[in-house]
Amino acid sequence: MAEVTEKKEEQLPLREMPGITKISYFGALIDRLHYFWFDGPDKYFADRARKYNSTVFRTNMPPTPPGFPGDPRVVILLDSKSFRTLFDNSLVDTSDVLGGHYMVSTEFTGGFRILSYLDTAEDQHTRLKSYVQHLFMLNARRWLPEIRRAVEETWDKLQGQLPEAKANDAFGSCVFNFLSRTLLGRDPLEPGPASVGEEGASLCLKWLAPQLAPGVNIGLPHPLEELVFHTFPWPYWTVKKNHQKLYDFFKTYGGKALDIAEDEYGVPKEEAIHNLIFMFGLNAVAGFSLYLPTMLRYVANQGSKLHYKLAEEARNAIKEKGDLNFEALNAMPLIKSVAYEALRIQPPVPRQYARARKDLIVESHEARFLVKKGELMCGYQPFAMRDPKLFDRPTEFVPDRFVGEEGEKLLERVWWSNGPETEAATPHNKQCPGKDMVVLTGRMVLAVLFSKFDTLTVRSPTESKVVITSLTPKM
Repeated sequence: MAEVTEKKEEQLPLREMPGITKISYFGALIDRLHYFWFDGPDKYFADRARKYNSTVFRTNMPPTPPGFPGDPRVVILLDSKSFRTLFDNSLVDTSDVLGGHYMVSTEFTGGFRILSYLDTAEDQHTRLKSYVQHLFMLNARRWLPEIRRAVEETWDKLQGQLPEAKANDAFGSCVFNFLSRTLLGRDPLEPGPASVGEEGASLCLKWLAPQLAPGVNIGLPHPLEELVFHTFPWPYWTVKKNHQKLYDFFKTYGGKALDIAEDEYGVPKEEAIHNLIFMFGLNAVAGFSLYLPTMLRYVANQGSKLHYKLAEEARNAIKEKGDLNFEALNAMPLIKSVAYEALRIQPPVPRQYARARKDLIVESHEARFLVKKGELMCGYQPFAMRDPKLFDRPTEFVPDRFVGEEGEKLLERVWWSNGPETEAATPHNKQCPGKDMVVLTGRMVLAVLFSKFDTLTVRSPTESKVVITSLTPKM
């Protein structure tokens, strides 16, 4: 009894959820303008956290009515403790909430609910994720050589485009190419009846644009963007031509990958095609187009002192191991740390959504809050990953943060993949099945860069766009 009493005394106070309580279309519109235009996401969340004196609160999130039907009220989770609620699948339901309360038409995905929209309790989630993980494992030996090939091609291309080398476009194409070569056994650059050539990544982004634009800032002039992308959903027919080209490519060259889906996992080939398109488009091209250029921007801004350390580490490891192979990459702890630090400080998918399966208690560092069954929650990962209770100097880019035994322990606190980095993706969780490949690619990008060049400089027209302006060849 004494132990029970002690635990009750240690419980945080139960506090009424601060923030908005009623639906107001006008209020939702004003909040949307603040989120996209007047403030930006970071200031939008920070201002409300100060106003409510809480890292857990309820507010409006885009997309908003009347153009996007649904309840725009969302419980926001900004600290690391409350954020972890989203990883407990016994508490949260992730069906149809990839982008928040509004789900785009399944016309964009062949009439199927794609893996990313399924909840872990659904049988089809288990089948599809098992299938995707099987594809990754089946082609494990091809990952490193194909990633290296594509990364080397990309750096050669970028060098030829200086001083206006667009990193986002180049690395989007890079990832589409190596994924196709690895998972499909098909080089998209080769001619053929349904070849996409150099267009693979751009076709993906064009097809994704109407699906993602309602909830993100895509960089157009604000009045135009609000009117065109944030007010009403775009119909599927506007990108049908691009989608058809992708569909034809995957149907023509899917081959063994599609046979495995149907024969071993009971997933119809049509459904597998649309899941592969979505995985290539959102999880790969869109994600890498943000992650890799952002990593390079942080590295470039650190200056030549870090560049020389990275170059020395890469070149020594390659020389010692005889080639740029797994052994060499594993002998580059600083490069590995930089790849993780970029994912920590600016994760490519900043928001994670889930609904409460039942009435539940969410705990922040200071209080507990009741979240009612069915309420939508949103974790904002950039704030959760910069929680001072998790990391020292949390708002700084610290290149060697994850170096050494103590640094490796901190990886449990890195959640960019929708789960702790030290845990594995399984068919029964929502963790990214390609998380190890993402980090491997980031490491390879840096290893190839600093095996060939001493320094780089960049400029950023916007926060998400990176242009490489110079590369200094190694002396």
